[in-house]
Amino acid sequence: MRALGAVLAALAVLTGCSGGAVSGSPQAATPAVTTPVAESESATTKSPPTTASGSSALSRIEPCEMFSDSELAQLGVAGGEPADTAKSRGCDWTKSGDYGFGISIRENFSLKDADFQGGVPTPVEIGRHEATELANLGGGAGGCDIYVVITEMSSVQITATASGLKDTAKACAKALVVARMIDPKLP
Repeated sequence: MRALGAVLAALAVLTGCSGGAVSGSPQAATPAVTTPVAESESATTKSPPTTASGSSALSRIEPCEMFSDSELAQLGVAGGEPADTAKSRGCDWTKSGDYGFGISIRENFSLKDADFQGGVPTPVEIGRHEATELANLGGGAGGCDIYVVITEMSSVQITATASGLKDTAKACAKALVVARMIDPKLP
């Protein structure tokens, strides 16, 4: 908590030192998103942010435009195909004969209300966001989902499948690479 206070104090000093006239139209300030740590949690455990600003920032993200050309080449895929549903905006990518993955942006989906179909999600480290991994959702071999918490009521889901739906470890490895690649791009 002291580190957060020091960062906020430094930001206040920097903001106060900018001085001079500011051009452009005034805009509402975006509240800072903080990640509180409960007393029973260790300092490395992440909790979902409690503000809704992440959800509104998610609305500006286009799933099929999340990767640069070099990132697509690194993943071995070309442009994605839109895969929107009634509850999410999404995009799917496929490397023929190898694997596929999709990203679903869920602006109004709480992980605490998720139906994991009997599976037990486990925490996974992707960067700055809290995330959980669930292998073989619904009992099918060769699939893996990673759920990234944005706010208490918004999330991003990465779903990967290995060719032939047999290699769960490969699917989870691919999902993890994708999750780590998009983590810094998420609010």
